[in-house]
Amino acid sequence: MDKAVSISTDMHLAAIQQARPGMREYELAAQVEAVALANYGRLSYATILTINGQTLHNQLSRQYHTEGQMVLVDAGAETSLHYAGDLTRTFPVGSTFTSRQRELYTVVGNALDHAVSLYARHSYKEVHTQACIKLSEGLIAVA
Repeated sequence: MDKAVSISTDMHLAAIQQARPGMREYELAAQVEAVALANYGRLSYATILTINGQTLHNQLSRQYHTEGQMVLVDAGAETSLHYAGDLTRTFPVGSTFTSRQRELYTVVGNALDHAVSLYARHSYKEVHTQACIKLSEGLIAVA
């Protein structure tokens, strides 16, 4: 499992490091997927890489990236032993968040940290519920 998650993490780091204005979504997706293959892995599932995060299963992947635009990457690697990683992250093209993007990113990060802090002592449903509450509170606070 560690290897699958490690490769998956490297896939996401490649996306962040290689995203450039003028690049098409499918070009960046190819770079992400190459990391899995280069590490003797394969994809856990079809990569989602889009600037239209509201449409997760965007199959076209033809959009151009522009400076400051947010990119959503949902990608993971599977090892030869069939352990799989599954990570979803967002980041801005050009690596600089606007102040609004930073606020929203912080809200999501706070909800994640809260969920992780509850994980060992609560049911999955309760962790999920508490994360949703934390997200709602954070979004209301920055609205």
